[in-house]
Amino acid sequence: MSRYRIIVVFLLAVSTACMVCSCLFPIFRSDSNGPSSKVSAYYYWYRELGLPAVSGVRTIERAETRSLESCDQVYFLTASILAVAAAAFGGLATLLGAAWVPVVYNVSVGVTVFLLTFIAFACSAVVVCFMSLLFAVDFSQKGECGHFTSSAHFEYNLVEGFYLLCIAVAGFLGLTITQAIGFCCGCQVRRPERCDDSSEVPHSPMTN
Repeated sequence: MSRYRIIVVFLLAVSTACMVCSCLFPIFRSDSNGPSSKVSAYYYWYRELGLPAVSGVRTIERAETRSLESCDQVYFLTASILAVAAAAFGGLATLLGAAWVPVVYNVSVGVTVFLLTFIAFACSAVVVCFMSLLFAVDFSQKGECGHFTSSAHFEYNLVEGFYLLCIAVAGFLGLTITQAIGFCCGCQVRRPERCDDSSEVPHSPMTN
């Protein structure tokens, strides 16, 4: 039982760390080579543009996501909020799971860890959907989004932030399924009579 919980907590910590790192690294990046090279990268909260070096000094400009227009603004702002929420719920699940490891029997803790993991998965999965939509779908001929063209159209590439996000989603999904199976086999909320060490746990005060 304790081995199961330790593995769950470890994988929760890894998935949460990937989610946090995905918030710090760029999601899309476009590189152009040559003397007038420009580097443009999209993060959840801003777009960063590295202008050509002048006298050996490169200028970096940043435009906040909230200053973008219409659809791209909505997608990026929503994705940034959900990414932070996923990291927060994953962190809570990890902390609660660490306290849950030595507990012999506590239904509420096991259920809470499962729910927090599922919410973290749901939030991060929506972020993947939004980022994939922004990268692949061309809105250039569609209504209010007429100004927005897919990132792939401008030769952006998916980079480390997106890959870390995918790893986090896969981790949270795997943990959600694992814990659901844990409910069936009793590992998630094991009852005292089913614990391996139940016979070693005193059930009454010691008497002389």
